[in-house]
Amino acid sequence: MSNEQPTAGDGERSNENTPQPNGPPGTGESAEIERLRQALERAERERDTYREALQLAQAERDDYRRTLYAWMRDHLARLNTELSEEELLRLMREDPGLPLEDFLGEVEQAARGG
Repeated sequence: MSNEQPTAGDGERSNENTPQPNGPPGTGESAEIERLRQALERAERERDTYREALQLAQAERDDYRRTLYAWMRDHLARLNTELSEEELLRLMREDPGLPLEDFLGEVEQAARGG
């Protein structure tokens, strides 16, 4: 048995689309690589845009929560009512609460004084 590799003349056909070991890719492959590289860059830019939007939304959410909690503390103080964190957590477990839109509507109505 021989360790020789068959060559194109030994019955195997050489194809220009077949990558050559340690050689440059063919023209069609170069175009595909470039297309995929550009698609990856677009996807990375889109991902970065979504990350920035998410960070902005999270910052707005955190600001909204701070405002809401400050209003709630003030409202409870005016009613001479204080809730410990444990009591608040217990109430949250016992009452499933309102759907978000209804809750926000109540908060907005209360903030307007109505």
